[in-house]
Formats: sequence, structure tokens, C-alpha cells
Amino acid sequence: WQLVVMYYKKALEIDTELEDHRGIATDLNNIGIVYKDKGEFEKALDYHLRALDIHRKIKDLDGEASDLGNIGSVYYERGELDKALEYHRESLRIQRLVGDPVEGAHQLGNIGLIYSEKGDLEVALQYHRRAMEIHQRIGHPLGEATQMGNIGLIYKNQGKLDEALDYHTKALKIHRKVGYAQGEADQLGSIRLIYSTRGD
Repeated sequence: WQLVVMYYKKALEIDTELEDHRGIATDLNNIGIVYKDKGEFEKALDYHLRALDIHRKIKDLDGEASDLGNIGSVYYERGELDKALEYHRESLRIQRLVGDPVEGAHQLGNIGLIYSEKGDLEVALQYHRRAMEIHQRIGHPLGEATQMGNIGLIYKNQGKLDEALDYHTKALKIHRKVGYAQGEADQLGSIRLIYSTRGD
């Protein structure tokens, strides 16, 4: 990961010399994502907030929405759910303005995860269903399968094992069809847990 950060920082130096503000913001965001994945949340927030400031100054709404979503994800990982919700909602608002259905659905899913973490499963279910329906409508199978998996997890937590199994099985079929091995493995794990809970 240190090598990855080194290359991103080199790109940042070049874009700074060229005064390429959009490139600078992209580099800052990429560095922030690496730090978030390493669990260095303060550094991640610093880079994402710097990117957000630039995107706002150059009036790049797509970039701003992406930054807000990334900041929300950092707060989610830190367990600061209310802050995470605030940033994901603002990202969703902007995604709707710019008309990006994939990213808008992604933010709906993120909000659903936050409500699941808060224990408000019915509200979480509504957000995941809305996200799933958008992915279905625009023909984005990976997003659809991800939301099906999230819905399956909620049903399992509610003790509705038949419904959970149905959604995880549907998600598994999509992951296999598109050849996404990690998604397939995740769904298989969830299905195994359902059968284990049943004692089967």
C-alpha cells in the first residue's frame, strides 16, 4: 500500500505543477481511499476533505458527490453513524441533481447499511429495495445483486429465513452469471449460515 500511496502522491505533485485542479482532487481522493482501507481514518478524512474543497471551488458536482460519499464511508467505518448518514444523504441529493442513477443507488444502499447498523431494519429494507429497483431498471446486475444480498441479510436478522434464502440465492445466480467470484463467495457464505441456523 505504501507503494500505491507513493505513486498517487507523485501524480499529485505533477497535477499540482500543472495546476490541474480536477486531477489534484482525484489524486487526493485516491490517497484518502487507500488510507481508509488501511484503517487510518484521520488521514483519510483529511485527504477527502481537501478534495471536497477543490471540487466545490471548481463547481464539479460529480466530484463533490463522490467526495461526500467517501467521507460518509470513513465515518461509517469509524462507527460515527449519524455523521455518515449526513454525508451520504448530501451525496445522494447531489447525485439526483446530476442525474447519475448508479451512484444515486449506491448512496441509497449506503444509507440502508447505516440504518441496519443502527438496528432500524425496516427503514434499511426500504432503502435497499429502492437501490435494488434502480439497478434493475438501468440494467446494472452487480448493483442489483449487492442489494439483494443486503436485503437477504436483513431478512435473516429478522428471522425470516425463507425470504433471506430466496434473496441470497438470486444474488448468487447473478454473481455467477457475471463471473464475480467475491460476490459468489459472499452469497455462498450467507446461504450456509441460513442452513446452519435451520440446523440443516
